[in-house]
Amino acid sequence: MRRSAVTRARKIWTRFNKFNPCLVHIRRLILPFRIERISGALVFKAAFDDLVAACVVRNGAPHIQSFLEHHRSLGISHFVFLDNGSTDNTLRLLSDKPGVTVLRTFAPYHTYENVMKTYLVERFCQGRWCLFVDIDELFDYPLSRDLPLNQLLRYLKQHNFNCVMTQMLDMFWADNSKNMDFSLGRSIKERYRMYDLSHIRKERYLFGDVPDERIMMHWGGIRHQVFGTNNGLTKISLFYLESPFVPFAEWWHHAKGTRIADIRAVLLHFPFVESFCEKVRDAVETRRYGYAVDDEYEAYLRAMTYRALPVFPVSTARILDNVDDLLETDFLVVSENYRNWVAEHGRITNRCLD
Repeated sequence: MRRSAVTRARKIWTRFNKFNPCLVHIRRLILPFRIERISGALVFKAAFDDLVAACVVRNGAPHIQSFLEHHRSLGISHFVFLDNGSTDNTLRLLSDKPGVTVLRTFAPYHTYENVMKTYLVERFCQGRWCLFVDIDELFDYPLSRDLPLNQLLRYLKQHNFNCVMTQMLDMFWADNSKNMDFSLGRSIKERYRMYDLSHIRKERYLFGDVPDERIMMHWGGIRHQVFGTNNGLTKISLFYLESPFVPFAEWWHHAKGTRIADIRAVLLHFPFVESFCEKVRDAVETRRYGYAVDDEYEAYLRAMTYRALPVFPVSTARILDNVDDLLETDFLVVSENYRNWVAEHGRITNRCLD
């Protein structure tokens, strides 16, 4: 009972400390003085149908190659990383890469999380499209094989949308603690190809108006099935930064002033790589992520007591060959307007014109 009361008190204090407007304002003034440039340009040009990918990262080395290769294959050429005290070779792997800006801060993540994110997008994405993703997430969108990224952004702008809702999809491999091939020659997407939708719970989206009732808030998923956690899986990750849009204003992953698009995109999420166990132990020991997810990481740690990773069930799992497979289950959503735009502006049409 005593421990429970202490835990509740700590969560209340942490929440007050993190979201108190006066403290947030002070941190926003302080943070620029706690950031140093490691490499890359601080100013760069981006066309109106281009975007900047931004990321706060710590110990992201296992993901960096796949992260850059995947997003460059979509057509992204500008990346900004804010390293938050990595102890692996993250900085070495990111530094001096073409089109990559690397900054560093040692500010505590659990109180500066939203301040760091806000700093990045306001510093580098003002009046631009921004993709804000974690290092273990790979962004993709419906019919991306047919529609180039710049044409997706043109579609959003022409139809007066300022953001796209994204759904996280946890990727894994069955019994990967024993049988996974960690060959460096294979990308993360090639190694972790399984997903499971059976434990995803859907609710009405509460942080803005959606143009399609199929666009909903997702919870749970494979982590609920295996660890018993109730993870929020929905984010506003792709957005155009200009008033009235305010990112990270509603519970970390959501925004104010949204005009949400009539499509839904995906963040392929790869948490269960070889560094997962180390990340979990570090999170529990340091309380890095704060009160909101302390319980989540403690649940992961309990499940790892007797093996490096729990065995993932396969009876309802599927192998992902193409993100468009997710349209069949309404995990991804597209409108008829979007399909028409793809038919008119997609790669097949352009090849025919050539």
